[in-house]
Amino acid sequence: MRLRIQIFIAISIALLAGCSKSAEEPAKDPNSVPISIKSVEVLGPGAKTASSSDKTAEAALGPVRNYYDGAFFKVELATQDFAKAFGDFTPTVASLAQGAQKSTLTPDDPNIAALWAERLEAKVSLYADAEGGIEAGIIKVSMVGGGKLVDGSPLSISHIDDFYVVKSKDKWIVTGYAVLQQIDAPPAGPVTASASPSVSPSPSASASPSPTKSSTKSPTKSPTKGR
Repeated sequence: MRLRIQIFIAISIALLAGCSKSAEEPAKDPNSVPISIKSVEVLGPGAKTASSSDKTAEAALGPVRNYYDGAFFKVELATQDFAKAFGDFTPTVASLAQGAQKSTLTPDDPNIAALWAERLEAKVSLYADAEGGIEAGIIKVSMVGGGKLVDGSPLSISHIDDFYVVKSKDKWIVTGYAVLQQIDAPPAGPVTASASPSVSPSPSASASPSPTKSSTKSPTKSPTKGR
């Protein structure tokens, strides 16, 4: 059975044409979900003068790592509230996202016992202003993972996630995201399909100077249900 969910909580960031390059894979942390940075590109009017893009990309990836650690690392779904996953989201986005995340799990899909990440790859696009400063970006992550039903049957899970990040004071925060999630259960698996509640309010981003942002949030979900 294939379950598919789309959650859109996004704030667009205008990114102009620029330059790109590859980044090295960071050292693995046994206490964290490993994310491999496949590429880093710097866009915008200051793309050619921006410096330390790899270091900036690692910093911008911080709240994204926290999301996956909180949602897909040693998680027991029956007791998980996902507070850590959304700790670096703006308050409004965190509230909406946390509600949407929980609605796709145990209360409505009691047959799913666990989900976890196995491989994550990130492509980082950073925006450089005219002075070469980088204070905004978009991080696209492809995730492949696994899981199990309460009866022990295996699951496979895949995510394609876009995170909209901005630098606020001395840290990076998530001002919006878009998630496409797919869960594959065995043909005879007991997972049932039901619609998830919609999420529609638009979050407002509070951040340091960044490219113009406009809110375009209208999460859509297919009639099927999964996490």
